[in-house]
Amino acid sequence: KQLLDVLSNTTGLCWMEGTRYAWFEHPEQLEFFVNGKAYKCELSVKALIEQLSHSTRMDSAQLMPLLEQPAAQQLLFELFNEGYFYFE
Repeated sequence: KQLLDVLSNTTGLCWMEGTRYAWFEHPEQLEFFVNGKAYKCELSVKALIEQLSHSTRMDSAQLMPLLEQPAAQQLLFELFNEGYFYFE
């Protein structure tokens, strides 16, 4: 909840420079890799992962609709706590 509050009051998020990411879709889940660390995700977060994977900078207005589901919020929270993003 706090991360969403902060995000709604900033212009967006940026990946830390040098961060590498990839993702694979399996029949029942997604695997999202960030700097070699695997995150097993629900299929419901696919739109968020696609957005995160296609840009080094994400506007808050683009991200907020993708964060309506708890699984998406949890993933972004974990990635932020790991230091992969910073607020702009």
